[in-house]
Amino acid sequence: MSPIGSPLTSPAPPPGVATQRLFFKDRRLAVVYPIIQAFKTTITEDPLNITGNWVGSDICSYTGFYCDNPPDNVSAIAVAGIDFNGFHLAALTLEGFIDNLPDLAIFHANSNKFSGTVPDFSKVRYFYELDISNNGFSGTFPTTVIGIKDSSFLDIRFNSFAGDFQPTTRTPEELCAVTNLVNLSLSDNFFTKVGPVCRKLIKSGVLDVRQNCIPGLPDQKSLQECADCRVLPEPASRLWLFSFPSLAWSSPVTPEPSEPPLVISRVTANLSSPSVIHSDPQQFRVKEGEEMLLGPSGPSGRRASSRASLLATASSAGSLSPMRGV
Repeated sequence: MSPIGSPLTSPAPPPGVATQRLFFKDRRLAVVYPIIQAFKTTITEDPLNITGNWVGSDICSYTGFYCDNPPDNVSAIAVAGIDFNGFHLAALTLEGFIDNLPDLAIFHANSNKFSGTVPDFSKVRYFYELDISNNGFSGTFPTTVIGIKDSSFLDIRFNSFAGDFQPTTRTPEELCAVTNLVNLSLSDNFFTKVGPVCRKLIKSGVLDVRQNCIPGLPDQKSLQECADCRVLPEPASRLWLFSFPSLAWSSPVTPEPSEPPLVISRVTANLSSPSVIHSDPQQFRVKEGEEMLLGPSGPSGRRASSRASLLATASSAGSLSPMRGV
């Protein structure tokens, strides 16, 4: 390790190749220099010219980069933090960049246009804080973040992650079990399930899953929003799709005892037609031939008026043929 007072020079170029010779304050900075420069070439949008000063050997003065003494050598200098918040940078991936900065502890990059796969941090030994909120990431829960064993802060809000957040082969429950965790924000995505360990963090205020598609939890997206992204929460499997003749919802009316029971088969909800899913059942106004999602007792638990005739005949099981979702 070269001491701070003895600059490290970059390797001499091959014969016949003209290049600038750089001097680094520490070997650790020389190691990450080509990684940063390679990432710079992948950036497709830089409206604020953030990368304009990413030149030369003084990496610690690059906009967005912060240096500190690493835990294993207090006399060394290394890139310890990156803060790209609000820079509006765009790149197809962060892989090969932050996962190759060995002394990185913090990466904040909210409000950018990064996408692709979330890097694997399992080999970034000091890493504990990640914020990639409000970007363009999508797909299932990024299990690569489970490798952040000392994680205390993880924010992936306002992306398009979807699917289960419950026990799987490599489980997000492992992340919820990290003892240092004080802030885990998964809000404004499209998750549909959450496991028992993570539910405990919701109750304690550590985990935020608002504005997802998780049934039984408050402040979730509407069925319409979840359906638009081909994600439907579990209760939707207990909804049925019908076509009605002229029918109007009235105040709750108990069917007359003489009315025969209505038996209806379950069908798959239509995930492609916005006219089928309604975010606010209490706003339903049924028109002739309109397709609707209903529970066993109609919208919001209300029963259909006994004056209505459902496809003329509903006196026996199977008399209604459910429409299939497209």
